[in-house]
Amino acid sequence: MQIRDIVNRDIVNLQNCESEPIHIPGSIQPHGVLLALNPNSYIIEYCSNNVSSYFDTLPANVLNKPLHSLLGNEQAGKVADYVNANLSFEAHPHVVNHNGTAYNTIIYKCNNLLVLELEPFPDGGLALPDLYTQTSRFVNFLQNASSLVELCQNVADEIKSITGYDRVMVYRFDKDYNGEIIAEAVNNNLEPFLGLNYPHTDIPAQARQLYLSNLLRMIVDVNYQPVPIVTLQQSADNTHIDLSKSVLRSVSPIHIQYLQNMGVGGTLTISLIHDKKLWGLIACHHYSPKHVPYYTRLAALLQGHFLTSQIKVREVAEDYTLAQVIDDRLQQLLKQIGKGNVRMVAQEQLEQIQRLANADGVAIIINSKTYTAGEVPSTADITNLSDWLHTNSALGQYKTSCLSAEYEGGKEITDVAAGIVFQSLGTVDKDGIIWFRQEVEKSINWA
Repeated sequence: MQIRDIVNRDIVNLQNCESEPIHIPGSIQPHGVLLALNPNSYIIEYCSNNVSSYFDTLPANVLNKPLHSLLGNEQAGKVADYVNANLSFEAHPHVVNHNGTAYNTIIYKCNNLLVLELEPFPDGGLALPDLYTQTSRFVNFLQNASSLVELCQNVADEIKSITGYDRVMVYRFDKDYNGEIIAEAVNNNLEPFLGLNYPHTDIPAQARQLYLSNLLRMIVDVNYQPVPIVTLQQSADNTHIDLSKSVLRSVSPIHIQYLQNMGVGGTLTISLIHDKKLWGLIACHHYSPKHVPYYTRLAALLQGHFLTSQIKVREVAEDYTLAQVIDDRLQQLLKQIGKGNVRMVAQEQLEQIQRLANADGVAIIINSKTYTAGEVPSTADITNLSDWLHTNSALGQYKTSCLSAEYEGGKEITDVAAGIVFQSLGTVDKDGIIWFRQEVEKSINWA
């Protein structure tokens, strides 16, 4: 039978890249070798075309043969024992030893196949990272970092130290998946990217989905030549092997061109998942090819896990701290109003509450009286808005960046109330606080 490859040869360009099937390229990167087996018989049904580079035999001598014919009975038996143990493949990678070479072996199941990806250790050793030291350092970060952004910076510094990449960046996505670099560790001779923004089109939806299913991806050399996956099955195509979980998966040519345009030689990317959504990425760039051992990559991934474990804690803590400060100011204001000292003290307290929310103006309605600071609508307009908010706010809270699109009377006050934040005070009548913001032109520093 004739050997054929399953490479996806559909032409990809900027117009169709958002629909590119990047999970089924039918090829891999050349720093490892792929074998896909029948999970019952362990017959090799697919292999990457570079098998001869690692095992000194041709694909024709591998395909449709049992795994032990390639690895030997002992090593093939250990693979079967490992699979039957139902271990977490990512957390407990297997090591195959063949002719004096140790191969880190990632094993996963897809489309009724058992896929093995064998990657020789670039330094020839199996040195494990010092996880105790890593954990201790992260605990120290937790104790000393005053904000989530500072914690991200600490993690970027640590991953750069662990991996040796020229640049390590922490991206945070907004609700539309535009990304901003909020932390960066970079060599002194390189231009910093901190604060730059990247549009959501840089990472299409299908790529974001892969970042959710495979938390760590490496490109050793952006100038690599993809290695075809071959088979003797004449009806097979690229859809038969889903490489979503692959560590060797060949990369979109659009992404490769993107990296080449930036002058990048090799990358490592770690997903930051929060509430089952892609919160951000840790992106490592090197300006020449770089092959990082798998266990070192796991050490970097551990830092990502540390960070994601703190995202909600830090965000809630920072929101709580701000809420406490606002509440303290508000209580002082209410106390002075209760004493009848409104004219003497209320204005100062109002201005402090306004600044806490970085608002252009603020209005507090208490006992049917309205107290304001900054740029606000008329008292009548505030009263009408307050009546609407108490009817339309969920749990006494409301926020919008475009009030006129949601509130009919918003069009008349858009000059001072393009956006608002409302919080009911939970008291009788219609007491509440409204922060106002004017419309602004936002300058974004796009990379």
